[in-house]
Amino acid sequence: MKLRVMLRFPPVDKQALDNLHAMPITLDNGRSVPFSTVAEAVYTPGYAVIKRTDRERIHVIGAEVYQDEADVETILTDMRNNVIPQLEVQFPGLTVKPGQSRQKQEETMSQLWLYGAMALLGIYALLAVPLRSYTQPFIIMLVIPFGFIGAVAGHLLLCIPLSLESYFALFAVGGIVINDSLILIAQSNKNMQQGIPAIEAVMLAGKSRFRAIFLTTITTFAGLLPLLSTQGYDAEKIMPMAVTIAFGVLFAFFVTLFLVPAVYVTFSKHDLKNISR
Repeated sequence: MKLRVMLRFPPVDKQALDNLHAMPITLDNGRSVPFSTVAEAVYTPGYAVIKRTDRERIHVIGAEVYQDEADVETILTDMRNNVIPQLEVQFPGLTVKPGQSRQKQEETMSQLWLYGAMALLGIYALLAVPLRSYTQPFIIMLVIPFGFIGAVAGHLLLCIPLSLESYFALFAVGGIVINDSLILIAQSNKNMQQGIPAIEAVMLAGKSRFRAIFLTTITTFAGLLPLLSTQGYDAEKIMPMAVTIAFGVLFAFFVTLFLVPAVYVTFSKHDLKNISR
């Protein structure tokens, strides 16, 4: 059986450790012996500073994670599901919360999807007014999800986990990839206004705009290659954004050339009256 006893010396006797070793201990027979004769002192570091928040003692625990060896999100998920519940049961009254930076990150993520939805609605409105169509903005914006797919595929290919920077770049990809679809649809509309059938109008638009679409995509991808090959700690913040934009634009390029024209031909009959106005 272990009995934990806490003793405090007067302030005057705390100046030297010799006072602890020489402290007299009275035995059962009335004799006094030094403390070091009957006990052994074990020295452990104490808290340099005690911090409190809402009148509760807190302790900040942090670690540096190398992305090449571990995934931060996987570690946090495992801690929340396995480690933290066991600690809270083992030590009643213990509460484990994420740090301020992590809390801000989670709050930003929750707001990011709201702002992203508002941005998509704004893009749709800006496209619908000049095109005078309800369906063509959807056709143009059809490449946005495929840009997201390409971005995720790029992360998997390079073994880079999705981060907050990746999600920010996803919405940037959405604004970039619709440019190729927009110029393709605009040229197809001009061809149809001249009385050219929908299928032929799309083929002619693809031939005339292929160079612009291809150059836009390849220059964007090539311009990001130096960032993709960057190594070091500072590159950990830039790499997810570069991967998201590069592979999102590259994958959306093929979708623009094949899927968008097919969908455009399908709905061109319904929009022919609006296009000819």
